[in-house]
Amino acid sequence: METEINRLLAESNAKMDKIILLNEELLKWTRFDKKMKLKEFIQSTLTTDNEKIIYELTDGEMSTRDIEAKCKINQKTVSTYWQKWQTMGILERTEKYSGKRYRKICSLKELGIDIPQSKELIATEPKAQENQSDIKEDTAPSNIKE
Repeated sequence: METEINRLLAESNAKMDKIILLNEELLKWTRFDKKMKLKEFIQSTLTTDNEKIIYELTDGEMSTRDIEAKCKINQKTVSTYWQKWQTMGILERTEKYSGKRYRKICSLKELGIDIPQSKELIATEPKAQENQSDIKEDTAPSNIKE
């Protein structure tokens, strides 16, 4: 009787191990597929260096004013992008700072996307005028002030 119970337990454990391995394999390929789709989506969304820089600096700690000071990108532009990207699902609000800051869902580096140097680091390049023609004024978040 005890031998039969041990045999059944061993068979059950072997089947569970196989199920776990199959689930791990499925998870690996699902992550790969989703990561590739996310990369395509982010590449089609973040089309300028400014957008990539703003996105990459959005770590949940930096405010719009911090990003403005660091990169010479207008605070209102940063705020507008944050609102747009949060709606698209590539940023999430942080618990910190009463939900007024955002965090990217993953870094560009994790997706294999090149991260341009921030304007602060490119001292030899002339300062470009901020092009906001692709940002609709009515999408600017009026409730986010930092």
